[in-house]
Amino acid sequence: MSRTGSSSPSGGPHRKPRTDLYTVLLVVALMALIAGTVFLFMEVRDYGSPPYQGAPSAWVMPHHGPQAPAGAPFASTLGAILG
Repeated sequence: MSRTGSSSPSGGPHRKPRTDLYTVLLVVALMALIAGTVFLFMEVRDYGSPPYQGAPSAWVMPHHGPQAPAGAPFASTLGAILG
C-alpha cells in the first residue's frame, strides 16, 4: 500500500525540489522583465506610435574640424584630429 504523494508515476519515491538561489534569481529576472514591459508600455502610451509627434528633438551640430578622406583608417583620422 502506498501513501499519497510518496511515489512518482514511475513507481519510485521522490521528494519535492527545494527552492534554492537559482529559483529566486529566476523570479527576480521575471519581475524585472514584467517591470520593464510595464515601463515600456507607459513610455509608448505617452508618445504614441512613430513618428513620435510629442517627443523632444535633438539638434546635431556639424563638426567643422579636419576631415579624413572616406575610407581612411582610424589611425590617420586620429592623427588628423590631433594634428
